[in-house]
Amino acid sequence: DHAPTGRLPVSIPHSEADAIEPSSAPEVRYSENMETGYRNTAFTFAYHFGHGITYTAFRYLTAEGGPCEDISDGAILCIRTVIKNTGKRATRTIAQLYLELPPDAGHPAPLLRGFRRT
Repeated sequence: DHAPTGRLPVSIPHSEADAIEPSSAPEVRYSENMETGYRNTAFTFAYHFGHGITYTAFRYLTAEGGPCEDISDGAILCIRTVIKNTGKRATRTIAQLYLELPPDAGHPAPLLRGFRRT
């Protein structure tokens, strides 16, 4: 018996009006800049980037930031939290960390910065 734990790698538009119109031109100009995919606030999504389904429920406890134990990937801050399976079925989940930077950073929110399977 298997329980799904995957997450969508793309956003699924709610309607055709919420999608970028395809083009057969040899060069395509993207005017969205950094507001593409899950960061585009102009579109309505049926299923967001990172959406997942499971047969149980999870509770995410308060997250805390601190130094990383392993800095081999160049990380200077690690976020830790406890995730509890509060449902009746044993399974895993994929925790996702999204950041919101100050407006002067010039980067739209949210920004997926990390994920890890439990």
